[in-house]
Amino acid sequence: VHQANASSTDLYFDLSLTAQFDAYSALAGSTSIPVTNDLTVLARSYDGADWSPLSQATLALSHAPVDYSPLRVSELLYAPPTPSASSGYSNDDFSWLEIRNTGSTALNLSGVRFAAGITHTFTSSVLSAGARLVLAKNPAAFATRYDTNGVNLVAWSSGNLARKGETLSLVDPNGTNILTFTYSNTWYPSSYNTGHSLVAVDLAAAEPLWSTAANWRPSGSAYGSPGKPDTPVITKAAFAKGAGSGAASALALSTDGIDGTPEVWYSDDLRTWH
Repeated sequence: VHQANASSTDLYFDLSLTAQFDAYSALAGSTSIPVTNDLTVLARSYDGADWSPLSQATLALSHAPVDYSPLRVSELLYAPPTPSASSGYSNDDFSWLEIRNTGSTALNLSGVRFAAGITHTFTSSVLSAGARLVLAKNPAAFATRYDTNGVNLVAWSSGNLARKGETLSLVDPNGTNILTFTYSNTWYPSSYNTGHSLVAVDLAAAEPLWSTAANWRPSGSAYGSPGKPDTPVITKAAFAKGAGSGAASALALSTDGIDGTPEVWYSDDLRTWH
């Protein structure tokens, strides 16, 4: 405390505020920092006069293993017919395959790839439960033949689907097999150069069955139904007699390509439906 000058009655106060900082206590009470990915931390300490050398540490998160087994190739058009000369495209430009997530939870496809057949590695792409994704040789050509509204359409990186059949292998980011199978053009003539695709019959079938004709059928519609359910096909219709005297008969239908529970309508005269 001092006067402004020798003859002044005004006083000046020179004040200094000093705080003691306990770095350990401050950090111990700090808010946690959420970490969502692997990272490298760089740090150094200060003792009031000098900085320490830089220290470095790499932190890697532990991730629960992802179950990719619900991923299935549900349909493929491996031998599309030759287009008109005016289209500007070749027949292989219209090739595609459909991948479906048959599970109950969404899957991030980042790093999932084809290790045999076509060449493609997925970047970050989430496929919802039950959803379909279409990998196409040439999306521009694809769009001239199909309605792409609502279709999750991706161009594969390189290669072709062999027109006479080949092995396709889908693997996870670590290279572990998800699904490997071999298809053949000898299974169904209508799927070779005519425009019909191959549709998987049982997506839950054991892997060896995927390399047999029994687990595939020709599509119900020309050029298939990429990104959408295939047209159902009635394979058999017969009357089944009910048990007991006077029991009514029932119409039994065998079908392929129905997703979910079908709604059945019938008519006695083709005018009134029930």
